[in-house]
Amino acid sequence: MCGKWSQLPLQPRDWGFDEYLRFQGSGKYWNTQANNETYTVNGKQTPLPAGEYLPDTMQSFVVDFITRHKGQPIYVQYALSHVHSEILRTPDSKDLYGDNVAYMDKLVGKLIAELDRLQLRDKTLIVFAGDNGTAPPYAPRSTVNGKALSGHKGQMLECGALVPCLASWPGTIPAGKVSPSLIDFSDFLPTLGEVAGAKLPTSLNLDGKCFALQLRGQSEVWPRDWIFVELVLLC
Repeated sequence: MCGKWSQLPLQPRDWGFDEYLRFQGSGKYWNTQANNETYTVNGKQTPLPAGEYLPDTMQSFVVDFITRHKGQPIYVQYALSHVHSEILRTPDSKDLYGDNVAYMDKLVGKLIAELDRLQLRDKTLIVFAGDNGTAPPYAPRSTVNGKALSGHKGQMLECGALVPCLASWPGTIPAGKVSPSLIDFSDFLPTLGEVAGAKLPTSLNLDGKCFALQLRGQSEVWPRDWIFVELVLLC
């Protein structure tokens, strides 16, 4: 596990991850930010030196893990820092929001290139997804297919919860296919478990629906016709 880990108690290792790099809060990039002088690697506080860009450090951690375990079945949860406020400059530029999106895209491309180099690409399912709608300061300048967003993070309108979700697995997932069907984050556990051949405990009463057949293009029938979205306000 690599990246943001602030909504759950305990450490990633307590939830089953063998190795992890985590930071406190959201949108951490440079050691000049509050509470970003250090990050945690497998339980050990590690200094973030001046001039070191934490997203690059995270990327190296993920690539190193994959390289060391390339001969084994692996699962990586990679919670990228981008694009999460505080929005700061990247090593490539002095612009803010747009260049943070571009830098995230660059890191994803470099990670895929590493999978190609390690000859793991055809064996690897990649799922890329956002975790919430666009934040209010940036929502007015954002669009979907040229249209203004309907709502933003913290609202019950569509774009408060509607996020990108892309899946790639060469030779297994049909290329270029777009589905209008509903997916919920709770669906990831049964789907990834099925793909990995992991038998989930029969005692679990899961809310998630497995969409592995749909990923593989073996079924057009989507397992969901509704999802549940909740907004909690703390006053």
